[in-house]
Amino acid sequence: MAARHEPVTISGARTGIVGGAVVAGGENLLSLEKLVFPSRLAFQERFGAWTVNAAPGMTLDALREELEKAPGSPLFPVDPTEAGASLGGMVATNASGARTLLYGPTRAWVAGLTLVLADGTILELSRGETHARSGEIMVQGRRFHVPSVRIPQTKHAVGYHAGPDVDAIDLFIGGEGTLAVVAGVELLLTDAPQAVCGVAAFLRPGGRVEELVRSLKHDEVVIPRALEYMDSHSIAILAALRREVGPRSGLPALPGDADGLLYVECAAENDREAERRLLRISEVLAAHDVPAERTWAATSRSELEEIRGMRHTLPERINALILQRREEVPGLTKLAADCAVPDEALDRMMAEYRSVLDNAGLEHAVFGHIGNAHLHVNILPRNAGELARAKEAAASLARTAVALGGSVSGEHGIGKLKKGLLGLQYTPQELDGLRSLKDQLDPAGLLNPGVLW
Repeated sequence: MAARHEPVTISGARTGIVGGAVVAGGENLLSLEKLVFPSRLAFQERFGAWTVNAAPGMTLDALREELEKAPGSPLFPVDPTEAGASLGGMVATNASGARTLLYGPTRAWVAGLTLVLADGTILELSRGETHARSGEIMVQGRRFHVPSVRIPQTKHAVGYHAGPDVDAIDLFIGGEGTLAVVAGVELLLTDAPQAVCGVAAFLRPGGRVEELVRSLKHDEVVIPRALEYMDSHSIAILAALRREVGPRSGLPALPGDADGLLYVECAAENDREAERRLLRISEVLAAHDVPAERTWAATSRSELEEIRGMRHTLPERINALILQRREEVPGLTKLAADCAVPDEALDRMMAEYRSVLDNAGLEHAVFGHIGNAHLHVNILPRNAGELARAKEAAASLARTAVALGGSVSGEHGIGKLKKGLLGLQYTPQELDGLRSLKDQLDPAGLLNPGVLW
């Protein structure tokens, strides 16, 4: 395709939600879904850790199954909501998820990559071996200029991870397939916890969830690996599904007076430590007017999955509602924002969510990774007029997030659907610099046309 100068869209497991794998202009489609080969475990002395070499088409579910059978059951800790995601796609989008609070995003766990550039050149990169120097980088005899852009101190999935001293491997992680095709991955592993515990707390009306989040996040005993939130609108959507479908929904009966749900999950070295963490969580919750009778505790895998299942069911239900409405209003879609801000700006951003969405009079749900100050805002319009107001509201929230030092996308990325947000995140000079990196590596614009740019 490079020899014929034919553009190509790269497709993995197609679990992304910003249209990156959608062929939009008649270009070729390169599917990596069946690019699977046997994974290989090895102990890497220079990292002091076990790694796994795997194919880009391997799914996270499949990797987990293999690791559970391996000696010691090592853990790849990144946990995006969609376990059917491919490893290549996770690298291309720097996928994160709930456990990012403790473990960080995919980038933190990539030890090596096999990449194919737009001209067919194969790059083998290993973390720590090739760094930029004063904005210049030499990779396999080729010199590139690396721009410098502001990278927010938050979860961030917008454009390229570029800077004057960047590790070469990080330029391609999160690049959404616009710089190279991921053909192989080497991932760092860690020890799996011997015990995991979680508590779902149903908040009273008028409570300050932001203060509770800070108390749990910084507690020396709790040490959460996930802090997840659903607002009252989210709970109402789930409660309505439970009333409509009953136990077949897989949902438990939910309290009718909850102003929100906060879920805290911890890893522990043994059952005794897990009990200690659960006790401390209960103490912190009680201090914030959330008594034990308003909580559900979980220690077994089935109990943990039941609570996590509510979080997974919510976006599925929202998508189903939009599909129903689209039958009456063709072209109708939800508006999904996933802004992230620094921890100190969480209160102000939460207040902005409430103000903007309530004033717009739009049905909505706010949920997600509150421990990272990263919430998903889903707006559910009912007609074209509401859709227009929803777009205005989403843009307003993105502008506020940037003004607070945050990111217009914590993990969804830009893809084909959110290109208008790039100009909110970066200055024209920064955009020129990022575009120059694309032009150096893919001058004909053959890889993923319409993504990012």
